[in-house]
Amino acid sequence: MTESQSLHHRWLFGILIPFVYLVIELAFNHRLVEVTAGTVDNEVLSGLEFWGRMISGVGLGLVFFRTTMLRIMPDVFRLVLCLSLGILVMWQLQKTLADFLISTASESDKKAAIILCASVKEVASGNLRAKDDLPFLNRNVDAFEKKVVMAIFPAAGLHVSNREAQLSGWADQLGMKGEMASFDSVIQDNAFRNLIISPIAMGFSIFFALFNLALLLGSIVALYGKERWRTPVAVMVLLGAIFVSLLPGNAFMDSPGYEQTMRAGLWKNEPVIALLVEWSMRATPTWGVVSEVAHRYLLLDFSFRSF
Repeated sequence: MTESQSLHHRWLFGILIPFVYLVIELAFNHRLVEVTAGTVDNEVLSGLEFWGRMISGVGLGLVFFRTTMLRIMPDVFRLVLCLSLGILVMWQLQKTLADFLISTASESDKKAAIILCASVKEVASGNLRAKDDLPFLNRNVDAFEKKVVMAIFPAAGLHVSNREAQLSGWADQLGMKGEMASFDSVIQDNAFRNLIISPIAMGFSIFFALFNLALLLGSIVALYGKERWRTPVAVMVLLGAIFVSLLPGNAFMDSPGYEQTMRAGLWKNEPVIALLVEWSMRATPTWGVVSEVAHRYLLLDFSFRSF
C-alpha cells in the first residue's frame, strides 16, 4: 500500500466512518429525548428500541474495530465482522435488560408507572412537588433539559419514599385517582415499558457517543504523525467527557425532591435503573447542544421511525 493509499485508508476507517456514526448517535439521542418526553404508543416505542439497539451496536462494533487484535484480516471484512458482533451483543444486552426489568416488575410498580408517566408535565413546569413541599427542580431549565427531565422522571420516581401515599397525592392532583382501577394490564405494561426504555436507550446512546468521540480524536492525533499518542489522547478525552458529564449542577438530580425522596429508594431497590437514570439525566443535557446540531442540521430532523 502506497503512502497516499495508506493516508486515504486511515481517513476512511479512522475518521470518516466514526464521524458519520457519531453524528447519527448524537442525533438519535436528541430525537429520543424529544419523543420520550411523553408517553408513546407501542409502535413508536418499538421503533426507538430498534434504532437504539442498532446504533449503539454500531458504536460498540467500532470500539471492537479500533481495539481488536485481528489485524491480519482486511479492514473491510474486519469492520463488517466487528459491526455485526457489536450489533448482536448490544441488541441482546438491551433486550435482555429491558425484558428482565419488565418481567420482574410488580403490579404495584406498573401501576406506579402510570401515575409517574402522567406526572411528567407537572414536574417540568415545577407544579409537582415531593412531601414537605420539596421541589424537583432547583432552578429554571431550558427546553431541552426540561424534556430530559420528563423522559427520565418516571424511572427516577419508581421507588419514591412513602410511595403509596405520595403517588395517591399526585393522582389526586392530576385528577386521575378515580381512573386507576380502569387501567388494564396492557396499559400498565406499556407505561412501565415507557418508563424503562428511556434511561436504557438514552444511557447507552450517550455513552457510546462519548466513547467513539474519544477514539475519533485519538485517530486524528495519530493521523498527523503522533501514533504513540493515540491511546493516551483517547483515554484522556473519554475520562474528561465522563467527568464533565457528571459535574454537579443538574437541576433535577441535585434538587431536594430527588435527593431526599427518590435517590435512596431507587438505589436500594433498583440499582441498575438508578445507574442508568443518574448517568442519562446528567450526561444527556451536557451534550444537548451538540446532539441538537447533529439532529437538526446534519440529519435534517430524521425521525428514526420503525420500518
